[in-house]
Amino acid sequence: MSNKFNNLYGFDEYILNTKERNLWRKNELVPLSTKVFDTLFMLVERHGQVVEKEEMLTTIWEDTFVEENNLSQKISILRKTFGKDKNFIETVPRKGFRFVEEVKVLSDADVENIYKTFQVSEKKTNSLKIENANNSKPTENTYFFQRRPLLLTLSVIVLISLSLVGYNYYNTQKITSNKTIVPEIKALTDTGNIQFPTISPNGNSLAYVKNDNPNLFIKDLLTGNKTEVRIDEELVPGFTQFSPDGNYLYFRTRKRRTELADVYRVSTYGGSAELIIKDAWGLFEVSPDGSQIAYIKQNQEQKRYDLIIKNIYSKTEKVLISKNYPQTFFWEDSPSWSADGKRIMLIQLYTPKSSGKLLVIDVERKEEQILEFEAIKAIRQSHWLPSSNELLLIATTQKATEQIFRVDFPSGKISKITNDLKKYRELSVSKDGKKVVARSHNIYANIWYLPEGDIKRKKQITEGTQGIAGLFGISWTPSNKIVHYQFGGNESQIRIVDPTDKSGRILAKNLNGVSQYPKVTPDGKTVFFQSSEKGKVKIKSVNIENEKAEILHPQKNQIELYPVISPDGEWVYYIEQNKNISAISRQSLTENKKETIFKQAEFSPSSFLAISPNGKYLAFNYQKNKKKQETKAENVGVKVGFIDLENNFKLKTLEVSASRPYIQFTNGGKTFDYIGFNSKNTSKIFRRDLAEDSEPTIIAEIEKEKFYYFSWSKDEKDLAVSIGNNPTDAILFELN
Repeated sequence: MSNKFNNLYGFDEYILNTKERNLWRKNELVPLSTKVFDTLFMLVERHGQVVEKEEMLTTIWEDTFVEENNLSQKISILRKTFGKDKNFIETVPRKGFRFVEEVKVLSDADVENIYKTFQVSEKKTNSLKIENANNSKPTENTYFFQRRPLLLTLSVIVLISLSLVGYNYYNTQKITSNKTIVPEIKALTDTGNIQFPTISPNGNSLAYVKNDNPNLFIKDLLTGNKTEVRIDEELVPGFTQFSPDGNYLYFRTRKRRTELADVYRVSTYGGSAELIIKDAWGLFEVSPDGSQIAYIKQNQEQKRYDLIIKNIYSKTEKVLISKNYPQTFFWEDSPSWSADGKRIMLIQLYTPKSSGKLLVIDVERKEEQILEFEAIKAIRQSHWLPSSNELLLIATTQKATEQIFRVDFPSGKISKITNDLKKYRELSVSKDGKKVVARSHNIYANIWYLPEGDIKRKKQITEGTQGIAGLFGISWTPSNKIVHYQFGGNESQIRIVDPTDKSGRILAKNLNGVSQYPKVTPDGKTVFFQSSEKGKVKIKSVNIENEKAEILHPQKNQIELYPVISPDGEWVYYIEQNKNISAISRQSLTENKKETIFKQAEFSPSSFLAISPNGKYLAFNYQKNKKKQETKAENVGVKVGFIDLENNFKLKTLEVSASRPYIQFTNGGKTFDYIGFNSKNTSKIFRRDLAEDSEPTIIAEIEKEKFYYFSWSKDEKDLAVSIGNNPTDAILFELN
């Protein structure tokens, strides 16, 4: 029986699409989370049979800590979804569950008849067919295993730069301080929590999202009125863009930009959202005529990034260009179309050796040109102006960080638009090019000392609102001194400070890169840290007494990240990466011995390492390639992998609702602490044990600011915390 829809099951008035992983009731999409869908899929696929609980737990949750009540909760959700009068799922005592409703595998004709019966509009029927007629292999929703956490920090992007050969560069003029365009500037928001602002083509409306709200908002710039765009599906919008006619909003579900996410389109009045792209990496942009969309697709197996142009109406795709690792694209920049639709521009990276050059591609001929600007140190974002002969850049120079520049194309003549202490992100331009919107931000962080972990007794250790202290690392010596990351001006430092009198000194400094994530050895004599210089990222150490620095592996070329020291001082654990592997290794500190303890093709350890005080567990930010996708974007936090160092490196995982990929073990390794999601201007540190369903308790809480990093003293009596904020608002620049 022909079935081009690939695994469509029909029961009662429902259609279960197992390829697209969704459930339809008549013409309505029924939102289901990943685990609820997996539970239903397993039951429907084996309808009429008893599916044992143990098999379901093992299959659906795999290697995760989980108890039987997790499965019971998913069954309960399904029963509520179907309603009390639809007894589709039968409980078989002491065994499992059985789907008792009649199920049919649907053919093309079956689907046509069903939708005629449901009186679905021709538009919706055709949409369903087109989405499911694509027989290409689904893209896996995962971080690319080559993901470089170093690129996630402002410091690296600002400080690392390496010239390239082999391309036909444009030689451009230096920026002159007396050439500045003075625009009219207006703050469009003042709440300090705005993300992804975008201006409408006519320049009269602003769309944006908020950090603490799952919905889209539109502000009328003429009247000041604000409206909330309500979406029928349980979707949380992130990066947003107006359609060229201003009638729709395209948005990427709110996830980390280096994580795969889906792109949808919804009317500016709200309602049902249409899926446009599945598994986009980074950001996207719609073509000027509204018919195409450009985005990056990630091929993890082949270590490749493809710039894709997709026809929004026919759903057809073509690869414009491809880049193989270590070449890639900057995750924070979106492909930008020229006004005539003939060129696409984006930032190309040469991971991890360069902070980026502008890559311009002729869409028709697929010819590539590299733009390099002598006076610009790093480019964060790029955008065409309507004339197609001018560009806007958010860039860093030797004297300024993240300012907006106007560039003539192809001459390369540069003019400043902004020249202030603020930093800018997320450019958006009206159709006539006269109105430019950007998001302003100014992150700051200081170290605070909390005796006995008491937030009411907190004492500020570092000063100022321009530097970022502790943002990327805090550690303690056995004598209760604090070692921390510090960045201010153009210098990255590892510092040591006494919290009782605030006296301190620099242990290591870095003018040409970034040094971060310090860890003190148990004897208190040495600090290990991650350091980058001239494109090389290595583990270094510095002697606290004489400040003598050494490189752990000076002769090796692989990237080394996130050092931690075993409690007995025997091993330094770290993540190593090159174009072939991503693994957790350890180096003996007493003898010439190195070994890899975790390396699997489908896993990507990244973003942090933490070791329990008893030496039993090594934790890391766990990433697993998944073929099954979740259509709903949630603040699910991070998945933490726990390697049992005493039991053949056996791995277990936990889902943790953490806003930052970092934990610290406490109570000798029985519990761990993490920073939770901000809500209602409140930031919290939580503690929980290693059981799947354990309830977290609040350890510390602060209002109107954020916890960025924390570390308990060796005896777990005192707490050092990096506290700061990053107020963000939409700013309008009116150009002449």
